[in-house]
Amino acid sequence: MGNTSNSTKQKKQQSETSRSAKNKFLHISGFAIFAVQLIVTIIFLVFLQYVNILPTSFKMMIGMLLILFCLATLITQYWKIPGIVTKIFSVLFSVILIVGCVYINSTRKAISNISGSKIQETQMGVYVLADNPADSIAEIKDSPFGIIANIDRKTTDKTIGDIEKEISSEISIVEYEGTTQIIEALLSKNVTAIIINQSYINILSEHSDYEDLDKKIKLISTYKQVSDVINNNVPGESPSREGVFTVYVSGIDTNGAPTVNQNSDVNILIAVNTNTHQILMINTPRDFYVPLSISNGVKDKLTHAGCYGIDCSVDTIEMLYGINIDHYLKVNFTGFVNIIDALNGVDIYSEYEFTTIHGGYHYVKGYNHLNGIQALGFARERYSFGSGDRQRGKNQMAVIKAMINKMMTSDMLINYTRVLNAVSASMATDMSYDEITDLVKMQLETMPTWDIQSFSVDGTGDNLPCFSLSSPNYVMIPDESTVNRAKEYLNNIYNDIIINTAS
Repeated sequence: MGNTSNSTKQKKQQSETSRSAKNKFLHISGFAIFAVQLIVTIIFLVFLQYVNILPTSFKMMIGMLLILFCLATLITQYWKIPGIVTKIFSVLFSVILIVGCVYINSTRKAISNISGSKIQETQMGVYVLADNPADSIAEIKDSPFGIIANIDRKTTDKTIGDIEKEISSEISIVEYEGTTQIIEALLSKNVTAIIINQSYINILSEHSDYEDLDKKIKLISTYKQVSDVINNNVPGESPSREGVFTVYVSGIDTNGAPTVNQNSDVNILIAVNTNTHQILMINTPRDFYVPLSISNGVKDKLTHAGCYGIDCSVDTIEMLYGINIDHYLKVNFTGFVNIIDALNGVDIYSEYEFTTIHGGYHYVKGYNHLNGIQALGFARERYSFGSGDRQRGKNQMAVIKAMINKMMTSDMLINYTRVLNAVSASMATDMSYDEITDLVKMQLETMPTWDIQSFSVDGTGDNLPCFSLSSPNYVMIPDESTVNRAKEYLNNIYNDIIINTAS
């Protein structure tokens, strides 16, 4: 009997010792898990404050909830039997906060990358004839180089300086009046090489006389010249109202950084009224025949303004509509393919059923769910429509509207970092970090429903000389009645008057 009693006591003692050790382990592990949760919580709150993308009320609410969760985790450590479920919850919650930190940091990086853009890049090229055996400037340094005399001369002179520094000698310069004259000088062998903004070659290639220009000449050297974007706004020159701002969207159809000067194939003016929660998008066709801000009254295609810099495009649109533009957003429309793909496609409304000339993409009348390449084809097409570039402008606005709508869905959250990475690579704006985050905070705080209105100015086609091309080229002569209507819509937006472009 005694042995049995002793054996029972020993088992009981062992059981209590084991339970005590287990409880001790649970308490220690619980405090360790709490410590991790507390550290991660502090880091998360610091990130949240640093990024400053949420309204103060949101941050306070989130902070209070996180503190309560931490207190709940700590209190459970004093229970007689520490909770396993609570510890699992604490670990999962810490993982969620770590993922949240990654999202917040991605947000900060993306906004920092696209905001505050105050520079533009001009890609200057040295071209020779395609059959010239030279592959470097050193091989032709004693030959004459042609330049354009009066267009963007400062950039050209900087390039000449870079070339002379590179080859350690001066080069012979011959000046020409414009793009047509300088290219003819090269083709006729009056000069061996030309120094020219590479985007001007794209301008020349639009003309029927130079469609095969890329086969007749070759690029042997490139020089990147960086300059400041100049804001020429005059205070008080146009209507202004608190809560209303305008953004000029310039779309360049090319690879590379969005800061590179290139033809502006998309020209959309967006006026936002945060008082009435209306957004007005005005499309101006790329071939609109207007004076550029640098052309001294000589008319040109609007698209060509982008070759001379984003500030030239902004100033030209301001001259056309008689307003001051607050900000610009430059979009690489080749790169925007990645944004749409990151969103798992967008639903775009088409006014017509059509098939694109390039790529053979087919679209039905009504809503089409499109991936990035299909959406780009939709935005580019103009040959399938009787109204040509007019309808293309409407389609481009439809793409932007579809992207805005998709970004309001759960797909934006699921693919958040992918979308931000795509945005960082394809957009640049002069809006500051704080201006962008203020807009986000306003949207989150009030959650307004936006009424998006769109309008496209119109015109008639003709063949006329341009500032950038002395020989006749296809242009669209503005229909002043549509321009005046756009001005009226803008004035109403500025004065908190609800508009309806459909009427």
